[in-house]
Amino acid sequence: MIRGALLFAILLILSCLLGFEPQQRSISQSQKAQDQQRTIDTKISQRYRGIGDLRSLAAKSSGDVEVLAGISQKIYFPGNRELTVQDFVRHLARAADAIVIGTVIDQKAYLTTEGTFVFTDSSVSVERILKGHTGALVYPSSIVIVTRPGGAIDLNGHRVRAYDEALQPLELGKTYLLFLAHVPNSEGYAAFEPGAAFRIEGQLVVTMTREQMPKDLQHMKLSAMSTYIRSGLP
Repeated sequence: MIRGALLFAILLILSCLLGFEPQQRSISQSQKAQDQQRTIDTKISQRYRGIGDLRSLAAKSSGDVEVLAGISQKIYFPGNRELTVQDFVRHLARAADAIVIGTVIDQKAYLTTEGTFVFTDSSVSVERILKGHTGALVYPSSIVIVTRPGGAIDLNGHRVRAYDEALQPLELGKTYLLFLAHVPNSEGYAAFEPGAAFRIEGQLVVTMTREQMPKDLQHMKLSAMSTYIRSGLP
């Protein structure tokens, strides 16, 4: 009887380990992904609401469709002190939840629920961490999902491309310095601001926006940028 009870207990434990727990973990991961998509979808839909439904545009079009979002208007006052590149980078560093250098290894584009714009999830292989995010799974060689407005999808037999002049898209195979904002209720990140992404070319960082930036920021050495980042952190 004791042997039978022991065997039953072992089978019960194995059943829990091999059956129920992975299923619960899978459901949890799926829920997190859905929560992330809903959060991103809402934010992008609000930002690009005035563009119109891309599904309707594709249905009426005889060819491919391209949608361009312009740079938002900003007002500068002559009396204001010019923002130095050091101050600008320090501000980016303090505001970011995580700062990493990584290479894009995979991408998938989505249409927002309202159909007004496209956003792209990029899988980024982390090569270096300049600022970690407490409680997040960000470490060298980890893969993080970075969402950014813009991208290309197929709708009604047409290729639909959405661009934001303030946010050049991340490209497959390219390496970037990323100032990331954590997406609530998820393990993903967003790079929605003009200063959130810089392309790395050799030992230089290159801006990825047409918005006004400190003049010394374009083609800055990565080593100098890293120094400014560190000086902005606690």
